Amino acid sequence: MAEVKHDHYRTFGRREGENDFPNTLLAGIRSFMGAQVVPPIREELEAAGVKAGVLGMPWEGTNTCRPGTSYGPRAIRDTSEAYTPYHGEFQVDLFDELGLADCGDVSIVPGNAARTFERAERCITEIYEAGAFPIIFGGDDSCPIPVTSAISKLIDGKMGYVHLDSHMDTAVDVAGETLNHACPVSRAAELPNVDPHNIALVGINGPLNPRQEREYVDRTGIQMITIWDIDEWGIDKT
Repeated sequence: MAEVKHDHYRTFGRREGENDFPNTLLAGIRSFMGAQVVPPIREELEAAGVKAGVLGMPWEGTNTCRPGTSYGPRAIRDTSEAYTPYHGEFQVDLFDELGLADCGDVSIVPGNAARTFERAERCITEIYEAGAFPIIFGGDDSCPIPVTSAISKLIDGKMGYVHLDSHMDTAVDVAGETLNHACPVSRAAELPNVDPHNIALVGINGPLNPRQEREYVDRTGIQMITIWDIDEWGIDKT
């Protein structure tokens, strides 16, 4: 083994020095919580003992309102550097328990949702088949479409879907486009092993939920819990 000459540097992953507490948030190559960087390739993930893999999806190609969601994965990584992987209350170290890894970002095809989602599915499949739990950072609200599609093909039996949002996102299409950020729930409901009764929309509120989307919820039997329900019932009952 090569002699370690010094530890006065930071790349990414567990801090190279003896003290794991970050002495500055401005040093090192950005990864989620300073985790090791392992590409979404099954063999490499298995070799690294990864049990949870973070994957960024900097995609906002179907956004119909304010831009900026493609910066989401980078912003989450930047913010995560303010924390250590160890949680004192639960005495759990994410690096030790999960072999947490940052798998980088899906390579986006600008303007092409179908090809971008195919690439995302491939990355998610590699993470899952390596025995790791995929954690996806978007991106606009169409990003769940390739996630649910990939997982649906990988698991045996039925699958449920929990949607935490102010908006229902149950549009059948937007101007004929089915891979839109208003459509992730309706795409999930169409998967062969998903019963719409096993879909829950939680936190729905506000005037940005079109009549057609509410009618879709009622017609398909999707479960909906509004923000007003949560306020009345409390978190435990919800």
